[in-house]
Amino acid sequence: MDLSELEENLFAASDAKLHRDMCKELSAVYCKVLSIFPSLEEARPRSKSGIQALCSLHIALEKAKNILQHCSECSKLYLAITGDAVLLKFEKAKSALIDSLKRVEDIVPSSIGSQILDIVGELEHTKFLLDPSEKEVGDRIIALLQQGKKFDNCSDNAELEIFHQAATRLSITSSRSALAERRALKKLIDRARVEEDKRKESIVAYLLHLMRKYSKLFRSEIMDENDSQGSPPCSPTGNEDRTQAFGRQLSKFGSINFKPVNSRRSGGQTPTPPEELRCPISLQLMCDPVIIASGQTYERVCIEKWFGDGHNSCPKTQQQLPHLSLTPNYCVKGLVASWCEQNGITVPTGPPESLDLNYWRLALSDSESNNSKSVKIVPLEESSSIVSEGQDKEENNAPDSDINVLERYQDILAILDKEEDLAKKCKVMENVRLLLKDDEEARILMGANGFVEAFLRFLESAVHQNNAAAQETAAMALFNLAVNNNRNKELMLTSGVIPLLEKMISCSHSQGPATALYLNLSCLEKAKPVIGSSQAVPIFVNLLLQGEKTETQCKLDALHALYNLSTHSPNVPTLLSSNIIKSLQVLASTGDHLWIEKSLAVLLNLATSKEGKEEMISSQGMITTLATVLDIGDTVEQEQAVSCLVILCSGSESCIQMVLQEGVIPSLVSISVNGSPRGRDKSQKLLMMFREQRQREQASPNRDDAPRKSVSAPLPMSVPGAASVKSGPHQHLCHRRLCAASPSSLSSNRFLKPNQKGLKPGFSAMAFLGLIKRVTRTSRHNWRVREYPFQRRELSNASSFHGEDAKLPVLIVGAGPVGLVLSILLTKLGVKCAVVDKSTSFSKHPQAHFINNRSMEIFRNLNGLAEEIERSQPPLDLWRKFIYCTSLSGSTLGTVDHMQPQDFEKLVSPASVAHFSQYKLTSLLLKRLIDLGFHVPSYKESDGLELDSAVARQILMGHECVAINANNKESVTATVSFLKGGKCMKRDIQCGILVGADGAGSSVRRLTEIEMRGERDLQKLISVHFMSRELGEYLIKSRPGMLFFIFNTGGIGVLVAHDLQQGEFVLQIPYYPPQQSLSDFSPEMCKMLISNLVGHELSDLDVADIKPWIMHAEVAEKFMCCENRVILAGDAAHRFPPAGGFGMNTGIQDAHNLAWKIAALVQGSAKSSILNTYETERRPIALFNTSLSIQNFRAAMSVPSALGLDPTVSNSVHRFINNTVGSILPTGLQKAILDNVFALGRAQLSESLLNENNPLGSQRLSRLKNIFEGGKSLQLQFPAEDLGFRYLEGAIVPDNESEAGDPKVPSGRRRDYVPSSEPGSRLPHMYVRILSDSTREAVVSTLDLVSTEKVEFLLIISPLQESYELAHATFKMAKELMANVKVCVVWPSSSDDAVERESKSALAPWDNYVDVMEVGKQNGEDASWWNICKMSERGCILVRPDQHIGWRAKSGVTSDPTLHMRNVFSIILGKQ
Repeated sequence: MDLSELEENLFAASDAKLHRDMCKELSAVYCKVLSIFPSLEEARPRSKSGIQALCSLHIALEKAKNILQHCSECSKLYLAITGDAVLLKFEKAKSALIDSLKRVEDIVPSSIGSQILDIVGELEHTKFLLDPSEKEVGDRIIALLQQGKKFDNCSDNAELEIFHQAATRLSITSSRSALAERRALKKLIDRARVEEDKRKESIVAYLLHLMRKYSKLFRSEIMDENDSQGSPPCSPTGNEDRTQAFGRQLSKFGSINFKPVNSRRSGGQTPTPPEELRCPISLQLMCDPVIIASGQTYERVCIEKWFGDGHNSCPKTQQQLPHLSLTPNYCVKGLVASWCEQNGITVPTGPPESLDLNYWRLALSDSESNNSKSVKIVPLEESSSIVSEGQDKEENNAPDSDINVLERYQDILAILDKEEDLAKKCKVMENVRLLLKDDEEARILMGANGFVEAFLRFLESAVHQNNAAAQETAAMALFNLAVNNNRNKELMLTSGVIPLLEKMISCSHSQGPATALYLNLSCLEKAKPVIGSSQAVPIFVNLLLQGEKTETQCKLDALHALYNLSTHSPNVPTLLSSNIIKSLQVLASTGDHLWIEKSLAVLLNLATSKEGKEEMISSQGMITTLATVLDIGDTVEQEQAVSCLVILCSGSESCIQMVLQEGVIPSLVSISVNGSPRGRDKSQKLLMMFREQRQREQASPNRDDAPRKSVSAPLPMSVPGAASVKSGPHQHLCHRRLCAASPSSLSSNRFLKPNQKGLKPGFSAMAFLGLIKRVTRTSRHNWRVREYPFQRRELSNASSFHGEDAKLPVLIVGAGPVGLVLSILLTKLGVKCAVVDKSTSFSKHPQAHFINNRSMEIFRNLNGLAEEIERSQPPLDLWRKFIYCTSLSGSTLGTVDHMQPQDFEKLVSPASVAHFSQYKLTSLLLKRLIDLGFHVPSYKESDGLELDSAVARQILMGHECVAINANNKESVTATVSFLKGGKCMKRDIQCGILVGADGAGSSVRRLTEIEMRGERDLQKLISVHFMSRELGEYLIKSRPGMLFFIFNTGGIGVLVAHDLQQGEFVLQIPYYPPQQSLSDFSPEMCKMLISNLVGHELSDLDVADIKPWIMHAEVAEKFMCCENRVILAGDAAHRFPPAGGFGMNTGIQDAHNLAWKIAALVQGSAKSSILNTYETERRPIALFNTSLSIQNFRAAMSVPSALGLDPTVSNSVHRFINNTVGSILPTGLQKAILDNVFALGRAQLSESLLNENNPLGSQRLSRLKNIFEGGKSLQLQFPAEDLGFRYLEGAIVPDNESEAGDPKVPSGRRRDYVPSSEPGSRLPHMYVRILSDSTREAVVSTLDLVSTEKVEFLLIISPLQESYELAHATFKMAKELMANVKVCVVWPSSSDDAVERESKSALAPWDNYVDVMEVGKQNGEDASWWNICKMSERGCILVRPDQHIGWRAKSGVTSDPTLHMRNVFSIILGKQ
C-alpha cells in the first residue's frame, strides 16, 4: 500500500457521519496494520500458535472495520444517542488490536516486529473521546425519548425545537440528507426485527417517525445544489457522496477482498450469488471448482492452500478425509457461467486475490478440533454493498418481504396441523427440509414461529404409524432446523424429542436418522445429561460393533455423539456401564484410520475420570492397542495415543510397568522428534515419567537386588535375539536409537546383571522381541533421524546441562527481603530450600526503609532481628517528621509529626515501627541464614560451583530463572542460566514448589503468563542515591525528618533521609520520557539539582547511583498456578505506590503466611489444598493495601495541588505532547516545550507570590495549613491496617459471631488498632508471665507463645475442667491428623503458686503445655486476657503457626469436643 492510498483512507475516515476524530485515529492505525499485513502472512509459522495469533489479528481488524463502517453507514440520530456504546466499541477495538499485535510480534522477524511495536505504542497513547457537541445532541434526543414516545402527528413545540436543533447540528438539513437518514433508520429497524430486539426497534421506529413528521424542515434538492449562503455543517459529516466514498474505502481495505463487478441490476444492487456457487472459504464465485473426499466443492486455490497448511479435514464439515485428491466439478463451473450471464456479471477468470478472515477461522477451528467439544463453521456474511443515491428508490415503496415470508410459513403450519393425509404432510415436510438445509434465516424464523412443535407432532404420528420414510423425513427436517441454532435445540428438548428418538433408535430401519439427530442435539450442553441418561447410550455402543449390518455414516454419527456425551463428566459412569471401553478398543484395533482417531478421542475423555482411567488400565489388551497405534498410527493418532498413555500412567506405577513391557520407548522417542507439537510434548512427558519411575526404584531401600523393569537403558549388542535384526544400516540405526533413548544412562547396561549376557529377570523375552520389532519398524520409516533427546533441550547444545538434581522441596527465585525471610522461616521449620537471583550482587540502593509493626513482630522471631534493627536504626527524633519546604535551607511550608506517644509504649504490639534501609535489612537477613547453615557464595564462588552440585541451603547469585516446566504434577523444573568461565550455561533444578519473590519485574510471573490488574504508570521518577555527611549534620541541627518535600522555582523533588547520621539520602525527581532520558540525569546534572533543592552547594556530595522507576498500583490476577506448585509473593504478586510503605511489609507478611503452609504440606500434616488458602487470604489484603496506597499517594498530591501545581495538569501536558500534534515535532522542540511549560508552573512557587502579603499566596498557604492540621496529607502510620487486617476465608473456621463482609473501606487516614479475637485476626498482644520451676519471672508477649521452630498450633484456655477436656480432645485429634499442638493455660493474676501442679494433673498424660499468668497491671491499667479478646473465660482460641487465629469458641464447646476438634483441624489443614 503506497502513501497516496493511506492518505486517501485518512481523508475518507474524516468524513464519517459522526465521531469523526475517533474514526480518523482508528482508521490511521487500521491502514498501517493493513500495509504490513502481506509481510505478516509471509512470516507466519505453520503452527497452532502462529495461526491463533494471525486469527486474533484478523478478528481485531474486523472489529475495527465494523465500527468504522458503522459510523459511516448508520443513522446519525442513532449514532448520537448511542455515543457511549460507540465509544466503548472503539475502546474494545483498540484493546483487541493491541493484544493481537503483541501476540503477532512474538512470531515475526524483528524488522516487522519493530513496526508492530510502533503501532502498539501509537495505540496505547490514543485516547478516544466523544465530541461534546455530538454528546449534547444525543443527550437531548434521549431526554426526548424518556418523556414518552407518541406516534402521532400533533405538533409539539418542545419536541419540534429539540428535533430541529438536533437535525441542524447533525447536518440533516436537506431533503437528500433526510432521505439518507430515513434509509439508514429503515435498515436499523429491519436488523432489529431479525435480532428480535424489541427495545431497539421501538426506539428507531420513533426516530423514523420524527423524520417523517417534520419532513418539511428539510430543504429541497434545488436549494441544496444552489444555496451557497447556507450555513456550513457543524458536525463531523460532509455530503453523502463523501460518506459513500468512506464506505467504499473500508470495503477496499477490508479483510475480505471481493473483486469489483462491471455491471449491476437495474435496481442498482449487486446480485448475490447462490451459496452453492461460492467457495465456502473465500465466499466468492468459484473460477475452478473442485470436489474433495467429503463431497464438498471448493475453489481449487483455496482448498490447496488449506491442505498445504497441514490440514486433512474438510473445512466446512470438519470431517477427516481418507485422501486429499481433487476432482474438477464441471457441473458447478457451468452453473457459475450460466448465473453470471443471466445477471450481467463477468465470469471469474482467475482465483481470488487473497483469502479472507473465514479461512483463518476455519484454520483455527481445525487446529483446535481435538480439544473442542463441537465445532461448527458458519461462513461470514458478505459486506452489504453501498448503493449510489441516484439509483435508489424511496424506502417507503419497498415491499415488506418479512410479512410475505411469515404468511407463507403460516400456510405451511396450517397444512402440518390440519392435513390428515400423512403422505401429503410428508411431501410438505420434505420441501421444508430442503429449504432449511442451507437457509439460516429460515431456521431462525421457523424456530420462533411454532415449527419445532409442529415437526415433533408429525414425527410422533410417523412413529405411531411405524412409517420409516416419514420418520426419516421428520428427523432430518428437525436436524436441519437445529443446525447452528441452540435455541431450536432447546425447544426440541423441552417439547419432548428424546422419548420419540428412543422409540426410533430402537428400530433398526430408523436408527440412521435418529442417530443423526441425536448427534446434532448432543452438541448442546443442556442436552448432554438428558441424552446421557437415556436408553440411547447402550444402543450407540452396540452400533459401533455391528459391522456391515449398519451403515458407516450411522456408526460415525453414533461415535461422534458418544464423543460429545463423554465431554460431560457425569455421563462417564453410564458410558462405562455400557461396555464402551471394549467397543472403542475394538475400533482402535482395526487399523482403519477412519475409526482410530475418533475412538481415541472418546477414550481420552473417558480417561480423565477416575473410573474411566481404572477401567481402561484393567481392560485386557488396551495398553497393547495404544502401543500399536504409536507404531502404525498417523501423526494425529499417535498424539492421541500418547496423550491417553500420559493420563493413564500419571500416578500409577503399575500402568507404567505395563506400558514399558510393550516396548514403546523407541516409538516415543521417534514421536518426540517427528510428531506434532502436542505429540512431542506428551511423548517427552511420558518418557520423563519412565525416568522418574526408574529413579524411584533405584532410590528405594532393599531394592538393589530386585529385578529392574525399566527399558530406558541401552541394549548391548550381545543380547540374545539381536541377531533377528539384519545387518547393515538398519542394524546400526537401530542400535543408535536404543542408545539415544536414555542419555542419562549411556554408561551402564541395566538390562543385564554384572558379567552376565542373558536377559535380566523381570524383563520378559516377549517384551524384548516386541521392542526389537518396534525399533526395526521405526527405522524403516525414519531414515533421517539420528538422535533422540530425552528432555526438551537438544543434547548437542554444549551450554546446557542435564544434571539430575535431587528434588528440592522449595526453590525461591529472588534474594530480596521477601525471598530471604521466607528462606529463614522455612529453614527454621525444617524445610530444605534454596534461593536463586539473577543479580550478581546484593543492591546497595536503599529502596524501602519503613518497617511497620506487624513486620517487626515477625522479625522478633528471626533470632533477635527486630532487636538488632532497633539498635541499628537512627534515633526516633531524626525521622518522625515529614517536612515541606521551599528548599532545605529555605522557608518551611509545614511539618507533620507522624508519631504518637502510644506508638512506643508497646500497648498493642511488643514491637515498634522502624526506619531502616532495605540493603541494611538484607545484610542482617543474610547473617541469620548463614547462622542457619546456608552458604552464601560470592558471584565468583558460584561461578566455580560444579554443575551437578546440590543447591539446597545455598543462595546462588547470578542465576536467572529462564524457563519453568510444570508438566509433571509432582514437581516443577526451573531452568536457570548463569555464566561459567565466561560462557552462558544452564542447569535444571527440580523442586516441589517454586516461589517467585523476584520483584516487580518478576520473571516467574512473566514465564507463567500471570497478568497484573490495576492502575499502571501512575508516575515515572528518577531515583538518585547520594551521600553527604555535611547535609546530614545540617539537617540534624536545623530540621530533622524522614521525608522532605521541596518546592521551588528551580525544581521539585522528594528527599528521603535514610540515615542523617551517616549522611545517606535518596532524591526522587519526576521523570517525563521520551522527551527526557536517563542520560539527561548525569551525576553532574544531579548534583546541580541537589544543590538547587538544598539551597547551596555541598562540599562532600557523592552521587552513588541513578536509576529510573515507574510507580504502579497493581495486583496479580492470581497468586498461584501450575496446580499450586508455582507461587508469587511480594512485589511479584503486587506493586504499590511507596506511600505508606506497604510494598515490602505486605511481602514479608506474604512469606509469613506461606511458610507454615508449605512446611505443613512437605511434612505431611496438611493436604495440598492448604496452599489454595494462601491466595484466598493474601490477595484480598493486597487489593486492600493497593487502594490504601493509592489514597495515600493522592493525599500526597494534595500539597502541590494546594500550591497551584496540580500534578494532573503536568501529566496532561505530557500526554498532549506525546499523543497529538506535538508528537510530530522534533524531539528537541518537544523537550523545550515541556521544560517551558513546567517552568511556568514552578513560577507560582516564587517568593514574591508565595507569601502572606500576596492575596493568592496567602490563600494557598492557608489551604496548605488546613491540609496539614486536618491530617489530609501523606500519612506514614496505619495501625488499624498494619495489625488489624483479618482473613475472611481460608485456613480458618469462621464462627457465627464474627463480623461478616469485606474489611472497612480504606479511608487514607490513620485509625487506631482495636484488638480482636475473630478467626482470621492476628492474636492480640498481652504481656504474661510464664509459670515454671526455673523461669518464674519470664515475661513474654502472647505472640511469643507461638512456636517458630516447628509447625505447631497453640490452644489457649482457662483453668476450667471443661477447658481441660477440650484440651485432651485437641491433643488426641492433633495426633490422629499428624499435627502438633501446644496448650496454653491462662491463669488470672491473683492465682497462687500451685497452678502448675493442677495443670499437670488435669492434662496428663499430655505434657506439651505451658501455664502463664496475666501480668496484674500493664501501663498502670488492670488487664484481663479474656476481656481484651471480648470473650468469656469459658472460651478457647486456636492459634495458627503464623500467629493468626484459626478458630475460637467464645463460650466453650457444647458439642462432642473430639468430633468438633477433628472438624476444626480438618478444615484448617485442608483435610476435610
